[in-house]
Amino acid sequence: MSPNPAGTPDTRTDRHPRKIVDADGVRMSYVDTGSGDRTVVFLHGNPTSSYMWRNVIANLAPTRRYLAPDLAGMGASGPTPDGTYRFGNHARHLDAWFDAVLPDRKVTLVMHEWGAALGLDWARRHADRVDGLAHMEGVVQGRRWADFPPGGDALFRAVRGDKGEEIVLDTNLFVEKMLPMGTLRALDEREMAAYRAPFPTRRSRVPTLTWARELPLDGEPQDVAAIVEANGTWASGSQVPKLLIAGEPGAVLTGAALAYVRSWPNQREVGVTGTHFLPEDSPQRIAEALQEFLDQL
Repeated sequence: MSPNPAGTPDTRTDRHPRKIVDADGVRMSYVDTGSGDRTVVFLHGNPTSSYMWRNVIANLAPTRRYLAPDLAGMGASGPTPDGTYRFGNHARHLDAWFDAVLPDRKVTLVMHEWGAALGLDWARRHADRVDGLAHMEGVVQGRRWADFPPGGDALFRAVRGDKGEEIVLDTNLFVEKMLPMGTLRALDEREMAAYRAPFPTRRSRVPTLTWARELPLDGEPQDVAAIVEANGTWASGSQVPKLLIAGEPGAVLTGAALAYVRSWPNQREVGVTGTHFLPEDSPQRIAEALQEFLDQL
């Protein structure tokens, strides 16, 4: 493991120390801060990175070890060997990261969006190593095209079609458009620069396009839909302590999806102001709720 890799976010907005470890052929960068016998792992989604957790971690008591990896091809992590970024690729490299950094420690997972799908998948397969689960705006169940409001499916249909490369790779759509749309406050230029940094070229933006095409819609892609369903079935029956952080108004976890996760056992719920990227809108409130949850585990 080597400290402080090149390409980390602007230290004026993120001062957390980082390390690099080889994770099945990917040089994975991760935040490693705090100390203590208990470990908390933060998992991000699309198109973000460990940078999204900077203000949450900064507001937590330094009595635990806090780790936040950048997924393959995202943040300051390197690309996959074959340039492929499907769910299974990310899960394999994340498994290797856990094996390298936390080979036998029990952990609490804090998860957002695709990080929730990856985290629940890991937790389901390593249930004896999970102390607790905190989740927000997660990919926790499949959707139907019919669930979209009238016209709301147009962008995703286009992204998943022949024009997807042009729409996403040429314009850096998920950073330039979807990220600002998913926050209530306006991100400043230093923050936007940190989110742009991993994706300067068409090729580097492939992970953001692939994530959009992995979202299970009407059961496709079948392998991802099966994993997400298995995750939900496991969480619905698991007594592992859980914290649901619900966005108000929220974006992904609303309506039936919110009702579904509210049915999970041994779970408390906290509402915070925000749409999709909740750690950008309400980091202090999330940290307060998370600190209380951690203290009571």
